[in-house]
Amino acid sequence: MTYAPPGYPGGYGPPPSPNSGVDFGWIGEAWGYFKANAGAWIGALLLMMVCVLALEFGLFAATGVLGQMMSNQARATTTPQYLGVLMAVTVASQMLTAGLYRMAHRQVTGETVSAGDLFAIGDVFTPLLAYGLALSILPVTTQFITAGMNSASSTNPLAALPALAVILIVNGLVQFFLAFTSVAIVVDRVGVVEALGKSVRIVSANWAGLLGYFIVLGLAAFAGFVACCVGMFATMPLLYIGTVLAYIRLGGTGGPGPNAFASPPGMWPPPPSMGGPDASPPPYDPYAAPQPYGQSAPPDYGQPAPPSGWSSQPAQTPYGQAPPPPYAQPTIPPAGWPTQSEPPPAPPSPREPRPPLDPPASG
Repeated sequence: MTYAPPGYPGGYGPPPSPNSGVDFGWIGEAWGYFKANAGAWIGALLLMMVCVLALEFGLFAATGVLGQMMSNQARATTTPQYLGVLMAVTVASQMLTAGLYRMAHRQVTGETVSAGDLFAIGDVFTPLLAYGLALSILPVTTQFITAGMNSASSTNPLAALPALAVILIVNGLVQFFLAFTSVAIVVDRVGVVEALGKSVRIVSANWAGLLGYFIVLGLAAFAGFVACCVGMFATMPLLYIGTVLAYIRLGGTGGPGPNAFASPPGMWPPPPSMGGPDASPPPYDPYAAPQPYGQSAPPDYGQPAPPSGWSSQPAQTPYGQAPPPPYAQPTIPPAGWPTQSEPPPAPPSPREPRPPLDPPASG
């Protein structure tokens, strides 16, 4: 019986080395991660949608933009209030998206995840805020230009199509080359400038494969949105998990740890001697101490434990010190020899002096 993660057929075998090119099998691996924690991912997406919608409608109502849009939508979308709300919503969405990247990275590295990980970005709040503000300039500028073009070409709508195509291409290229910026900030905890450099470097070295990779991820997310907006809760996590996997495998740090769907270092899966699926239980050890319930036993090295009082390793003498005396190791005396627990035999009592002999009788 052999196992292999998605994209690695054949059971035992080496995992792909870092920066070995884009592998579309990462999408299947991302699907395995989602299935393992589907409830947490669906809850995080619902929480993100509620937060963004509440912020958007609250700011529209507070600034009066909502009433302006009901009366004259074309004019309302060019007001400073509308552009300010658009910038705020873009920043909030970008930071919550970074929270989903943090959640994906935690799962890939073997940690337990929950919907609350969406807000686990306190340690990188400042660089994420700076990046979100810089990135919000793009949709605000696009909205301002688009609104102006629509009002100027009201008589001939087709005249604005070339300019719109240029805007879409520029936006797409910027988003493509900055795809790993938020991931680098939350995974490596670096600044905005260094994160931008990492993202541009990774995308430039693998642009062809990543272009197709992100297109497939985007089509999967769009297919879930078309399916009555319900399927997106199963396909949108693929976009975040797949992006984190691509960042790690293409040269980013923070690689995966022991996880059922990741590729650990060495062999996959571990051979039986290292606890793989075909491993047999360890042999019975009469000297092994009983293990508490729920804890794993210590590794078995095939050697029984030494008897009590014996040392399994020879004593190490520090440099410059005399070796220990020969009685440092306890010895077992032969049978019949007295032990320390028995009292030593009493010494023989001194012999009493004999009385002097009678002198011989004279004559």
